[in-house]
Order: sequence, then structure tokens, then C-alpha cells
Amino acid sequence: MRYGISDNVIWTPGVDEVRLYDCDTQEFQTMNSTAAEIWTLVADGREVDDVVATMVDRHTDGSPEQARLVGSDVRDFVLDLARRGLLTDHTPTPPARPAATPPEKTLT
Repeated sequence: MRYGISDNVIWTPGVDEVRLYDCDTQEFQTMNSTAAEIWTLVADGREVDDVVATMVDRHTDGSPEQARLVGSDVRDFVLDLARRGLLTDHTPTPPARPAATPPEKTLT
């Protein structure tokens, strides 16, 4: 799945943080460095699985237990942002199949 930043969100990166404003709720928020990493990866158009893999690579020693924990935390965080309306689903839709065209009739 791929998410993107909602149109109602204005955001700016800072030093080790991201600051954002939700125009719908009129709330400001400052994300810490880890949340800012995730936000930026999502804003770059990365799929959630890729965001998880990147965060696991950056923040674990490679053990399966740590990878599971980080993966779960990243997915929960992204889902929370989506539930709050800060992210929207940007998963590409597969192209529609063209309708079958009947064979042309020939007049004889």
C-alpha cells in the first residue's frame, strides 16, 4: 500500500523533525526525528513495505525480533496518520481491461 500526504496538510521539514498543520482540524504538530523519517519516506512516495524495510535497516541490528517490533510500530504509526486524515491512500489502481471488441462483419 502507498500513502501520500493529504491535501489538507501543510508541512515543513526541520532539523531532526517535521512540523505540520492540519487545515481541517486547525492543529499544529511537531514530529520527532523517527516520526519525521517515516513521514518523509511516505512523502517521497514509498510503499509502506519499503518504509518498513528502510526503518528496519536503519534502526535495528538485523535480529528478527527487532525487525518485527520496528515493522509493527511503523505500520501502526502510518495507519494512525491515515485514520487521522493526515495521509490518504495513493495506491495505484491497475488499469482497466479494455472491452473486447466484436469481430468486424464483412459484407459479401
